[in-house]
Amino acid sequence: MPTYNFECEDCGHTFALARPMSQAGDPARCPKDNASAHRLYNANAVRRSGFRENHPQRNDPDLRAELAQTADDRADAAGAPRPPPQPEIPSRAPR
Repeated sequence: MPTYNFECEDCGHTFALARPMSQAGDPARCPKDNASAHRLYNANAVRRSGFRENHPQRNDPDLRAELAQTADDRADAAGAPRPPPQPEIPSRAPR
């Protein structure tokens, strides 16, 4: 069961409560003075995982090109047909 941190609105006491995720946003009471408390959010709960931003293929253009070339080589070795080249479409003259 996840643990959530709360802070008392009156005395400022911080405490943790273990509760199901379905009750994460429910109001809580301070164990010291029974006043209402609000949930604290830490950086780990708010921050994105960063997988897409930190993925090596996204940040390293040389690695991206190398992996793309490797995939093309594998397709060639497997005898996979390549798509036909696209014909160049002539531009229309302005009227």
